[in-house]
Amino acid sequence: MQDLFYGQLVGSFLFILRAAASDVWKGFLDMEKVIEHRPTLEKFKFWNRKAVPQMAFTGLTTNMNPIFEPLKCDECNQTIYGSMFKKKGNNDNTTISVCEDCYRTKHYGDLSYAKKYQHCPFAEGIDAATSRALCTCPEVPHSDDKGEPRALFPVDPRERHIESGPQTCGLLRLTESLARAKYATIRRDRIGLASTSAMRIFRDLRPKKDRKKQADDDGWLDDLEEESEVSMPSSTYGVADLERGEEEIPFYLRHYTKKYPFGNVHMALRIGPLTIENGVANLPRTIYTQTKDKRAWVPKRIKAVMKQVIGSPFSGLSDGKKELQVIQELVRASQLKTLGDPSLSRAEQNKLVERILGHLLGRLKVLFRDRLDTYLSDLTMKLFHPGTKIRWDARENNCQNFCDALINRRRLGLLIDQNVGTKKPPLYLMSFVCRKEAYPVARVQTKLDVPSGLTEEYLLKFRFGLHQDSDIVDSLHEYWTDWGAFGTHPYPFQDLFPWDCSEAFGRHPVPCSACTISKHVWAFPYDSWSIISLHLSRDRFLYAPSTTPSSSTPDADADDADAAWHHNRLTLLAATDALTASALAMARNKGFRRATAWTAHDVNASFDRVRLGGIHRAQPWSRPFVRGAYNHFFAAEWAHLRRADQVAAYEMLRDFRMEMLDVGVTRAEAAARGRR
Repeated sequence: MQDLFYGQLVGSFLFILRAAASDVWKGFLDMEKVIEHRPTLEKFKFWNRKAVPQMAFTGLTTNMNPIFEPLKCDECNQTIYGSMFKKKGNNDNTTISVCEDCYRTKHYGDLSYAKKYQHCPFAEGIDAATSRALCTCPEVPHSDDKGEPRALFPVDPRERHIESGPQTCGLLRLTESLARAKYATIRRDRIGLASTSAMRIFRDLRPKKDRKKQADDDGWLDDLEEESEVSMPSSTYGVADLERGEEEIPFYLRHYTKKYPFGNVHMALRIGPLTIENGVANLPRTIYTQTKDKRAWVPKRIKAVMKQVIGSPFSGLSDGKKELQVIQELVRASQLKTLGDPSLSRAEQNKLVERILGHLLGRLKVLFRDRLDTYLSDLTMKLFHPGTKIRWDARENNCQNFCDALINRRRLGLLIDQNVGTKKPPLYLMSFVCRKEAYPVARVQTKLDVPSGLTEEYLLKFRFGLHQDSDIVDSLHEYWTDWGAFGTHPYPFQDLFPWDCSEAFGRHPVPCSACTISKHVWAFPYDSWSIISLHLSRDRFLYAPSTTPSSSTPDADADDADAAWHHNRLTLLAATDALTASALAMARNKGFRRATAWTAHDVNASFDRVRLGGIHRAQPWSRPFVRGAYNHFFAAEWAHLRRADQVAAYEMLRDFRMEMLDVGVTRAEAAARGRR
């Protein structure tokens, strides 16, 4: 098995030498669970419930009401859920949109297609003429100073649009119309099934008919603050009433979901470059080891990664001088001009590469041998242990259970390796290994409790039957592009790590707009490490292009794309460095090691997941299904506004949560209690 492992390393180093991708070598002895895409299970209707689809504006009714319908793939004619890929049609005025399934099957790598995240349809559908048709407000001019027709969308909140009553401006009703259309798609897909908690939340929170909005210029902001999640418990994952969510799981699946907390997902265990899995489609029900000798190379569609162990190689934890020498030799080798010399034949080039790799791998074997022996010995013992079930079985031994059975928690259960600070070389830098009983929903009642992390929340959607086509990165982008209607992320680093790192409850005064890469990724360290692994498995055409104006020539566009890709990889390298440097400082601190020694003890399994959590998010309505009330559930109240006003409305709510004292406790409430 060592030869197999080092054989995979050869392929990795070959890539490094050719592409000079210096961010690859830090994961050779990492351990992680890889979640792959699987289609919905038709036989299990509970796990066949789709998320909200991509919507498109298709026109106006005779009553001047906007029509929003699910967007169909131009190839398979199926509804598009999640990201899509677009290209210009034969006519410059037409656009071809295909779903990710069709793109991966028929057009993978075709640069004429550009990725687009699921997004709010307002910007594409509401043109100047449509905006004037929707607005009949007598005090809003439809022409500019020169008498030319003007665009009324996006809406300027300082203009005197009619905000209430039967004559309410159609532009102000856009968000509600879109919310109703999205809700209709969910109801249509759920006919014959039990209502989800999400739908009950939607119905229960509908405003009363006699409720009217305030009519002053800033009334929309007051309503938005009133209905914000300030008054809602931010204690649970996505489903506001957890008990209701559990009740909706069919009785014949409840035992199954408790045993396998993430529902219908396929999971594989990856140790360095070696992947081990069971339950592989079109193969016998047994273990499968992925190697570079697969008969047909098919790019995997990975939905998420659950980082289990951060390996110690190249972290500086031990053998720092030897590791630095290997890196320096690797850099020198990647800069050899003879590698690209056209005068050398292919055979001569291969011989040169093999000689370089042979030398480097010899150095690596010396560095890795002891740690690799430990990993592979544990893996072999687990595989051949009589209690380990190899054969895949949907009820008794699915892929999740199989992966858990291969991990030696006794050796990897401590947050920091027990050998740090001793003469023995440490096996790993940091461990996120948890028992499967630890994953179900975290209940947060005060700011001292640990909320669920982003990866936990994403995967727990599958537990409650919500199948999401988007991977975790794209689903986080959809907060900004679809629900928030910002078009793109408003702050730095969100192109790769799409969250707001501002902390609620007065924990940290610096907002995301002023953060560093270190603060941003350490807001969710487990999620950041996991998402970096997902990014490193992605090709460049699986990212949406920059929203900055394109250049005038194809060559300039190509240069911009290359620069964006270079920035992408460098940002991941900087993030990895920030995570590793801080983790290294923690590992070297005796006080920190003593404070976390309890993580290896057999305490209640629910304590395991403390290491998976992140900050209390000030980002409003950022938890799945928790989108405030009524139309806030499907679209932000600011969706129809101009970009600057959108950001202002968002930051008002976010800053309010930053200043709160605790869960559900505002400064005003605390002051009132003090006066009593």
